[in-house]
Amino acid sequence: MIYKKFFFLINLIFSILVFSQKITVANYCTIKNVSLNDRLSKYLCIKFLPNNKYEEIFSMDVRIIISGDYKLQKDFLILKENEKDSTVFKIVKIDNSKLILKTNKKRIVLYRQN
Repeated sequence: MIYKKFFFLINLIFSILVFSQKITVANYCTIKNVSLNDRLSKYLCIKFLPNNKYEEIFSMDVRIIISGDYKLQKDFLILKENEKDSTVFKIVKIDNSKLILKTNKKRIVLYRQN
């Protein structure tokens, strides 16, 4: 009986450590045109900076840069532009090469840039 509890506890700790989401300081970009919030963009980049800061870069005819704070909450990435405006993404996958996010309507694949 004690072995079952021990193995259950070890399995639980391992699961928590393996499946925790973490974003490192990096730049993630799309490689094709993307439409987000009814805006067609040639590309979209999210640059994660130290101290939970970010820059979101859209390229249309002009380049638009939005900056603010980001927060990870369970499986969600929250980009907070200011006190009122924030965007919530479901995190599908994070690894060393790509970040896959999901909104209500779309799935966005961002590739890590060096």
